Amino acid sequence: GFDGLIDGQKLTKTLPSDSGVQFLKQLSTVSHSSMRQRYWQLGALWGDASTLEQLASLIADPSTQSEDLGLAINLSKQINHPQVVNALLNRVKSTPQGKWVNATIEALGNHQDDRVPDVLMGLWSEFGMSQKQASVTVLVSRPAWLESFLSAVETKRIQPSEVPAPVIRSLANHRDLDIKTRAQKSIGRFREPNANMDRLIQEKRQVVLDGEPDLVNGRKLTELACLVCHQFHGKGANVGPDLTGVGRSTLDALLANVINPNQIIGAGYENVIIETKDERSLSGRLIEETDGYVKLLAAGPREEVISKDDIQSREITENSVMPEGLEQMADNDFRDMIWFILNPPEDKRGMTADLRRELIGESPVAVQRDYESISLWNPGWQVESAENGPAPSVIPEWGGEKNVLVTHPFWHQRGATLIRQVKVPAEGETHLLLMVAAAPEGQWVLRVFADLKLVARKNISRETSLKIDLTPFAGKEIPIRIENYAYDMKNDFGYWKAVKIVTQ
Repeated sequence: GFDGLIDGQKLTKTLPSDSGVQFLKQLSTVSHSSMRQRYWQLGALWGDASTLEQLASLIADPSTQSEDLGLAINLSKQINHPQVVNALLNRVKSTPQGKWVNATIEALGNHQDDRVPDVLMGLWSEFGMSQKQASVTVLVSRPAWLESFLSAVETKRIQPSEVPAPVIRSLANHRDLDIKTRAQKSIGRFREPNANMDRLIQEKRQVVLDGEPDLVNGRKLTELACLVCHQFHGKGANVGPDLTGVGRSTLDALLANVINPNQIIGAGYENVIIETKDERSLSGRLIEETDGYVKLLAAGPREEVISKDDIQSREITENSVMPEGLEQMADNDFRDMIWFILNPPEDKRGMTADLRRELIGESPVAVQRDYESISLWNPGWQVESAENGPAPSVIPEWGGEKNVLVTHPFWHQRGATLIRQVKVPAEGETHLLLMVAAAPEGQWVLRVFADLKLVARKNISRETSLKIDLTPFAGKEIPIRIENYAYDMKNDFGYWKAVKIVTQ
C-alpha cells in the first residue's frame, strides 16, 4: 500500500512533521536495495536536503555505474534543485558516451537551465549518433533552446542528417512560421503536405526493386531508424507496434506504412502533444494516466511523466507517433533497410524466386476474370477493384448469402470502389444500407462519401450492417462513393453482401 502511494504520486510534496523526518532517517539505514530506493523517492518528493545531497553525489561521480544510478537520474527529473542540475551537467561532461548519458540528457530536458544548450552543443564532436539524437530532442523542447539549435544547424555545427525524423516533423508543423521557414531552409527535408503519396510510393517501389540489397547495412539502418520505436524479433522499443508480425507482409504494405504512417493509426498509437506551464513541448503516445499525472512514451524509447498540475495544454493530433520522411534517406540505404525488414535472417526463409514474387506482389499465374458478372452484380453501381486473389469476382454463395461481390484495394492510397450517381428524393427519409464482411482473419476500412463528403468510416473485421442517412442531401443529385480501403494490404478483401438505397 505504501508503494502504491508513491507510485500513484498521492503523497504530499511538503516535508512532513518530525515523525516523517524520523521515518526518513530509519529508511536511510536499511541496506536492502528496494527500501533504499524508497528512501530516495520519499526524500526527493519531500525535498530532504540529505537525500538531495546523496542523489547529486551519486549522479556526478563518473565512476558510478550501478543500477542505483538509473533510479537517481530518473528521480532527478522531478527535482528542480541547483545541486541536482549541476550533477546532471557534470555527468554529461565527464562521460559523453557513457552508459547512462542518454538518460542524463533526457533528464536535463526537465530543467529550465540556460547552460543546457551550451553544454550539449559543446560536446557535439564527442557524442555518438544516439547521444546527438537525444540532445536534439531535448534542444527543441523549449523556445530558448530551439533558437540555439536552429542557429547551430544554420551554421552547420549540427548536420541535417543528425536530426531525427520525429523532430523534423515537429518543426514542419511548428506553430511559429519563422521557425518552420528556418527549419525548412536549413534542414531541407520536409515534404509538402499535399504531395502525391501514390506517386511517391511507386517511385520508392522502383528504387527497392532496382539493385541488390546489402542486408548487413539494412540491419544497421533498421536498428537506428526503426528499433528506437518498434520491436523486431525481440529487439527494440515498444513505442509503436511490433514489426515482427505487423505491416510487412508485402512490399506494397511495408512501403505504405513507412512512407505514409498516418494513413491507418492503431488505437493507442495516436501522437499526443503536451505543452507545460514552463514552456516545454513534449510528444509521444499516452501509455498511462492517473488523477495526478500522465505518462508519454516517445522514440528512444523515452518516458516522460508530467504532473497534471504542470500541463498548459494537451492535444491528440491526427498523426501517428511514427513520423514521415524515412524514405528521404539515400536510395541504396532505403533499399537495404526495406529488404531487411521484408525478409530478415530471423524469419528463416531463404530468398527464393517464389518468395520474391510473393513479397513484391507478382502473381505467377494469370487469373481469368468474369467482368460481365461483376457489371451485372448490382446494376447502376460502377465497380473498380485490384486483381488480387479472388478479387474482383462474384461468388455464387458466401457466408450464407448469394451473389457476393469480392473486391480488394489497389494499394494503401487507392481503395476498391463502388460508385453511383444518385438523386435523393425531396420527400421522406433516404438511407444507404450496407451489409459487408471481411475475409477470415482479415480487416479493411469502409469509407463512404456522399457529394464528396466523408459520411461514414468504419473498420471491418467481421460481418457488419450499416445504415447511412442520406436525407441531408434531399432534393439533390449527388455522387456516392463507397470504398474498400486498405488496412494493412495483408488480407484486405471486401465481401459485399448487399448495397441498397431505400427511401421511406
